[in-house]
Amino acid sequence: MKIFMVILSVVFLYAAYPYTKIFIKRLILFCKLKRLCKNCGFTLIKNKLFWFLGRNGSREYDFFIETEEKVFKVKLFSVKYKVSFLFFRSDSIYYTERYIAPLPRVFIPITSLKKRFPQITGNFEKKEEWYIKSEIPVLLLNPVCTEVYLDKKVLPLGENLYGLQFNSYRTFRRLLESEKTKYEEIGAYRNR
Repeated sequence: MKIFMVILSVVFLYAAYPYTKIFIKRLILFCKLKRLCKNCGFTLIKNKLFWFLGRNGSREYDFFIETEEKVFKVKLFSVKYKVSFLFFRSDSIYYTERYIAPLPRVFIPITSLKKRFPQITGNFEKKEEWYIKSEIPVLLLNPVCTEVYLDKKVLPLGENLYGLQFNSYRTFRRLLESEKTKYEEIGAYRNR
């Protein structure tokens, strides 16, 4: 009976590990985004409770970041394993692939179930001032994986994917910091 409990515990820990890792990575993302918005003077607006735990299959944006002239509408997307490959197809199907090595130089590919990328609804409460701002839909990959493909070609960060700008945290942070720099330069120019 004890051996059965030990085996069951090991299986449970193995199955729970990717989700625990995603949870921790998302908590770190939460803190980084709050700090970034505070430093840049932007407003972080959550679209739901526990917005930082957004699911891949959700049809809603998870949060918004409001700047002087833009509103970034962000949907979170995660991958369970860092050493894996994420494939998107033009017919809105996505899946991951990774390799396990039970023996040296023996690699077995494991492909996840193919799922349909959700059609994001625009059902959210807009602030009045958002109607005069540019809205930029963003797909934020966190945690990241080894490589991302669209129709078997590498998908560069910042490119369009299903009408969303595909980003990792680093590229998204650079995008927001460039917005801050642009406003500082405009402010310095106006104060001359």
